[in-house]
Order: sequence, then structure tokens, then C-alpha cells
Amino acid sequence: MKNKDTFSGYHPLVNFLYFGLVIGFSMVFMHPVCLIISLFCSICYHVRLNGRTSLGFFVRYALPVMLLTAVINPAFNHQGSVILYYFPNGNPLTLESVLYGVAASVMLVSVLLWFSCYTAVMTSDKFVYLFGRIIPTMSLVLSMALRFVPKFKSQLETVKERRTGPGRQTVRTGQEIPVFFHKNR
Repeated sequence: MKNKDTFSGYHPLVNFLYFGLVIGFSMVFMHPVCLIISLFCSICYHVRLNGRTSLGFFVRYALPVMLLTAVINPAFNHQGSVILYYFPNGNPLTLESVLYGVAASVMLVSVLLWFSCYTAVMTSDKFVYLFGRIIPTMSLVLSMALRFVPKFKSQLETVKERRTGPGRQTVRTGQEIPVFFHKNR
């Protein structure tokens, strides 16, 4: 099996420790510079592993998650001294809660991207190699469970292809209907 990059060919313990430390530090350090560095490096490594098409993943899924998290946080967190606005229910919108929401959203997306890189580098064989002697049953169960994620993704793609196959058309709502239900035959 050909490695996707040089780092994937390293010893599994090195890979596991690296991702454990990077993910741990990404979750613990809330300094904006640390968060931006973690996000930038996770995007770069994700692109390195999955190609330029993974930028579409970032734009389609990660940016909306970041925006949603940054917008929702100030609705529930009212801590801070710089009040920007009062909601109709009387709760304040503070600058600190907005900035914390942005920081939390960057942290969330960064950690998700690092976990995506982890699943690409740490295969089930490497996981069993690391933990097979320490916790053999648990490592076998986890490797079997992690093995099903790519299988389910490929099965989902197969189902999508078959649903839009011959004899089916999609309407503007995105729902697929059989051809024999159309009035214009």
C-alpha cells in the first residue's frame, strides 16, 4: 500500500502521539494565534492528504459550521463587559461572547479537520498494532467499527448513483420522482 505522504509511513506510535498532542493542544489553547495556526495547519495537511478537492469540503461543511457556532454562542453566552446590543428578552449581546464564539468555532473546525487527517493516516492495522497487546478486544472492536466508516460512505455514493439512474428525474425541490408520474410524456 502506497502512503499518501511521508508522515504516514512513520511508526504508528509517532503518528498516534502526534495526532493526540495536536488535537489536545488544539482543544486546550484558546489563544487566537494558536487557534489560527492550528486551523491553517489542519487545512494544509487535509489538502495534502486528500488533494485540492478537499477544499470543497472545507467550504461546503466547515465554513457553515464555523458561522453557525459563531452566531449561536452569543445567544447563550452573555458574559462580558462591552455590551453591543440588547436582545428583545433583555439579555445583552457582548463583544466578548462574539469573540469567544469565533474562537470556539475555529477550535471546533480545526479539531474536526485534525480528526479527518487522523483517520486518513492511522489505519485500522496501525491501531491494532499499537493496542493489540494492551487491550486486544477493544482494539479489534474499534478497528472493526472504524473500518465501516469508509464502507458506509461508498455505499451512500452507490445509493445516490442508483437513485438518479435511468428512468428517474429530479425536480427543482431536489426530490426524485419516477418518470411515469410526469404529465408530459
